[in-house]
This record gives sequence, C-alpha cells and structure tokens, in this order.
Amino acid sequence: MLRRHATRGVASTGVAAAEETTSKGAAAAVMFVPSAVCACLAYWQYERMRWKEDLIATRERVASSEPVDIFSLEQPSDYDKVSVTGRFLHEYSLYVGPRPRSIPGQGIRPGYLVVTPMVAADRKGVVLVNRGWVPATWKSDAQAKAAKTIQEREAREVAAKHEKDKAAPAAAATASGKGGWFGRGKDAAKPAAVAVAPAKPEPVTVLGVIQPDEEPNQFMPANAPDSDEFHYIQREQMARTLGLPPDTPLVLVVTSDAAAAVPVQQRSPLEQSRAAALGGAEDAAAASYPAPKHVGDLVRFTTMPSDHRNYALIWATLCVVLAAMGRTAVTKPLRGPRIVDYEADARAAWGKSHNSL
Repeated sequence: MLRRHATRGVASTGVAAAEETTSKGAAAAVMFVPSAVCACLAYWQYERMRWKEDLIATRERVASSEPVDIFSLEQPSDYDKVSVTGRFLHEYSLYVGPRPRSIPGQGIRPGYLVVTPMVAADRKGVVLVNRGWVPATWKSDAQAKAAKTIQEREAREVAAKHEKDKAAPAAAATASGKGGWFGRGKDAAKPAAVAVAPAKPEPVTVLGVIQPDEEPNQFMPANAPDSDEFHYIQREQMARTLGLPPDTPLVLVVTSDAAAAVPVQQRSPLEQSRAAALGGAEDAAAASYPAPKHVGDLVRFTTMPSDHRNYALIWATLCVVLAAMGRTAVTKPLRGPRIVDYEADARAAWGKSHNSL
C-alpha cells in the first residue's frame, strides 16, 4: 500500500516537472519575440535603403543623359529622358489634386498639377504632359478661359455648317448655268464670310521624363474620371477621359532652373502667411506658372537612404538589447517572494509520517 502511494507520488512529480519544463520553454520563446520583431524591421529598413540607392543612381544616370524623341522609342521606360515638339491643347487640360505647396513668403498654398495633351508638330501622335504645379486661383482662371475657347469653337463650327448648307443649293444652280470656264459665270454666287478662327499657337519643345503612375495611399479618395476629378496620376484613366488610346505616354516636364527647385522651409507656414499679409505680397510670379519639377527633385525623397540606414541601426540596436534582456530573464530570473503551496506541504508531511510507520 505504501509502495503504491510512493509510485503514484513519483509519477505525479515527473508529470509536473515535464509541464514546468514546457511552460518555461514557452515563456523563454515569448521573451525573444520583441527581439525578433526588431530584427525584421532592421532588415526591412536595410532593404529599403538598398532599393532607394539603386533608384537614385538610375535617376541620376537618366538626368545626365541626352533626351531622345519620344516617338522614336518603341517601349518607353519609366524616367527615360525624352523630348517632344508640338502644340498644347490647353482647353482639354486635366487637374490633379489638391496638392498643397509651401511658397516662401506666402506659406502653404493650395494648388494642383496640370496635365495637358500635346499634339506633335509632325502629327506623329499625342502625348500627355504634366506641366507642373499651379495655384488654385490659376486653375479657376484657366478653366474659365478653356470653357470660353470651347464655346467659341463650337459656335464657329455651327456657323460654318450653316453657311455650307446655305451655299449648297446656290453652288448647284451655278454649276448648271452657263458662263465662263468650268461653268463659272460672272454672276456666280460668292460664299458668305465665316468667322475667322484664331491663329494656331507656335509649336513648343518640351523636355522631360516618362512619368509612371502614382500609388495612392489608403487616405486618398479614388479618381472620378467621369467628372474629370483626379486625386492622383493614373495615365490610362486620363487618356480615356480625353478620348485618347490607353497607351498614350505621359511626360513629366523637368527643368534645371534653380528657381523651380522646392525651397527649404525656413519659417513656419503661419509666420509666412502673416508676413505675406503684412507686406501685401501677392503672387508676383504668376506668369511663371505652371511650375515644372526641378531635375534635382527627381533624386530627393522625404526619406533618403541615410535615413533608412539610421532607422536600420536603431532597430538592430534594439534587437541586440532586447535579446540580451530576454537571455538574462531566462537564465537568471528575478527571485521574488516565494509562494508556499500548503496543500503540497501537507501531502509531503503525510507521506513522511506514513513512511516512518
């Protein structure tokens, strides 16, 4: 009887020891989870650093290359340096935004990116051109002017069609009459004067790079092409809105003019707004809009490779520190107040008393 109780006690002690070992192993694994998470974040920042370094090197190489005619490229790649000569169709411009921009002396102003179709001078095709940033007031004036231009064009087309319909019977009667050579008599009816269309603008040459589509974030609303509302650049949607083929290329205008570079904000937007109000500063450079992208901005990001390197070092340091803390917690646990199991002590005392019998 006593031997059976002793065997049961040994078995229960072994099971308890196994359970305790398993629980300790799980606890030890949990202690190293924060270190593993920091290691993953450090590696992710390292990969981001390498990717951005390659991207900057590619863009620098493209920026220093010579532009080529966009229509000579069978399959243009992103950020290829290209040139195109043609005429802008300003009345069909699309606006992407809003895109606030910091302007020295005026604070942060609302604005948009203006994308205008351009017809090549040699009629090789049509391209979309991202001409740069414009303030909201410039957009309103340009849209009003575009609406007026379209109305005048439609009025001329209607008048020309009306005059053509009126001249058709007179031309038939003249053709059936007798007169001079080729049936043209002296009394042939003369066509009425039609409103003269404005002269076509002179062709311009644009230098830029092939712009890829923008990736919207989760807070950015979706585009509404049916209402000409674009919050981010999506080439195919814009091309379809204008009735162009979906593979119409999009060119981002770039310039090396130092005035086009986005300046570093020296004062807060509130201070600049106050200074502009006190000085009565208005947009003195209105004629310079749209403001194209500076070529240096192609290789400038909010988070540069050096920032990614610093983040990777921070996460790696945290990984090492947390791993050391976890190892210490597993190998040398802190000794707190001992919890007494009175029931276990009572069973042990009962077993000793029976063994002594």
